[in-house]
Amino acid sequence: MTTRNANLLPAAALATLPANSVDAPVPFGFETGLAAGAGPVGGVERVVKWLRRNTAVSILAGAVALVLLAGLAGPSDFTIAANGEAPSARKAAKEAADNAAKARREAKRADEKAKDAATWQEKLTLKGHTHRVHSVAISPDGKRIVSASQDKTVKVWDVPAAKP
Repeated sequence: MTTRNANLLPAAALATLPANSVDAPVPFGFETGLAAGAGPVGGVERVVKWLRRNTAVSILAGAVALVLLAGLAGPSDFTIAANGEAPSARKAAKEAADNAAKARREAKRADEKAKDAATWQEKLTLKGHTHRVHSVAISPDGKRIVSASQDKTVKVWDVPAAKP
């Protein structure tokens, strides 16, 4: 050793050293009461030595570790994006459910109307147009009917009398 560590030496050992002995060896052993600092190499030191001896392998292992970390970070970005879109997805799902319920109600009404239409019978025949009739409208009070035909005529019919 070229320097000494005064914090590790007891006062009795420091007293035996010359005043300007920076390069003097630090006495260890039974006569000074200090144990030698040698011991088994720790796990961290072993890893550091192995990394220094196997530079290429350690660089590749580091690159693989970075790729794995990036792969783990990628799905979390998708999760964050999906969580941001969750409220709008819930709203769209609710709207879809509401629309489906509305469609079921409309289908039920159409079925009921179809049953009513199946029981309809002809009550009145209006004669007066010379070609096919393509439009018919009934007044809100139900007293008049208006018809339009391909003969380019429009007729207003009085319902009780059924006359133009």
